[in-house]
Amino acid sequence: VFTAFKVLARIKGVRGGPLDVFARSAERRAERRMIEDYFGTIGETAKAPGPESHALAVELASLPRKIRGFGPVKMRSIEAADHKRAGLLDALRAPEAPATAAE
Repeated sequence: VFTAFKVLARIKGVRGGPLDVFARSAERRAERRMIEDYFGTIGETAKAPGPESHALAVELASLPRKIRGFGPVKMRSIEAADHKRAGLLDALRAPEAPATAAE
């Protein structure tokens, strides 16, 4: 077992390159897409006006922490996080409801 780990340690330079056979799997592609989406989301939340959007920004930033598992379990977690992210972004983008003059 330790011999296998030594071999894997020596070829770790292959990761992320053209010889990385696992880089083209659906799971890895989804992970790379999620990284790009995360930075875009954080950039968008930084531009959100006012302190009232703070709770939404915190919830959006914490979505990756909810993604767990491997294979189909992870893909379901990713789908759920994407759905939740879309709803939170809609809420963040929605203009404030006009205040009614109930005086």
